[in-house]
Amino acid sequence: GTDGDLSYLTMEYVDGENLRTRLVHESTLTVGESLALIEAILDALSAAHRLGLVHRDVKPENVLIDEDGRPKLADFGLARAVTEVTSTSTGTIMGTVAYLAPELVQRGETDARTDIYAVGIMLFEALTGRQPFTAPSAIEVATRHVHEDVPAPSTYVPWLPAEIDSLVLALASRDPSGRPSNATTALALVRQTRAMIDEPTLDRKAEPPSGAYRQVEDADATTVFDPTPTGSTIAL
Repeated sequence: GTDGDLSYLTMEYVDGENLRTRLVHESTLTVGESLALIEAILDALSAAHRLGLVHRDVKPENVLIDEDGRPKLADFGLARAVTEVTSTSTGTIMGTVAYLAPELVQRGETDARTDIYAVGIMLFEALTGRQPFTAPSAIEVATRHVHEDVPAPSTYVPWLPAEIDSLVLALASRDPSGRPSNATTALALVRQTRAMIDEPTLDRKAEPPSGAYRQVEDADATTVFDPTPTGSTIAL
């Protein structure tokens, strides 16, 4: 709305914390909590995708958790309609590099599957307590997204069942055609996976990772990743 010369945006106040803060405190979530969290995020994304909108900045900082533990997907400031074009207009990639899909890094292409990739990375992180790709610089992390497949979560947490590995690798497939086409399809896959896992496994939680590792965080602002001096996307 507007008030004289002042323009304003009114949003729901969420009294709680974001997912990044929770992961910093707890390191990992139980399998059941992780899947429930991803279901809620995908449910929100489904509404956006049905309207032809892509969030483009799905990350733990933008998942707000209220006092009752209910997650809410926030900050659609980068959301973009994909009915007209699917690539970035300037070549500057917006988002946090830890969750950027390979096609966004390499070609600047964006569609619903870009959000699905980020959700897969968040699920990996919630289950294992680490991000799949880390490096000293943003460009090195981006390069790993382009050239490496996300490892199976059981690489780090051996007791995780094959169904969880399959789910994460589908959501975070390096090839967009290997991912669910949109959040609605991804949500169905998550629910199908959850139904195949027994209660003791759902209640189980991985131990925090041992040793220090470099984690890409974006607590206060969105990363602007410009791969080349001219602002065009780079062939990594």
